[in-house]
Amino acid sequence: MIGIDDVVCKATKEYPYCSLCGCGHVQHDDGFEWIDCKGHYRAKHEPKEIRDKREDAVEVWDIENKVWKKKNIVSN
Repeated sequence: MIGIDDVVCKATKEYPYCSLCGCGHVQHDDGFEWIDCKGHYRAKHEPKEIRDKREDAVEVWDIENKVWKKKNIVSN
């Protein structure tokens, strides 16, 4: 599912291997399992440059001023 051959994941007792992507992560049986795979990839395997570029585009609605503002992201 992820499409990147160099991604190496481990399964644990809590998170067995996923049948879609082969990684061990949270899996919900709701018909949208690919979203679990995407969330795991973004959290654990996505390159920092891509993550930063995506997060820089996030905007939130300012209720008081009724305008969209860039989200303040705190980097670790």
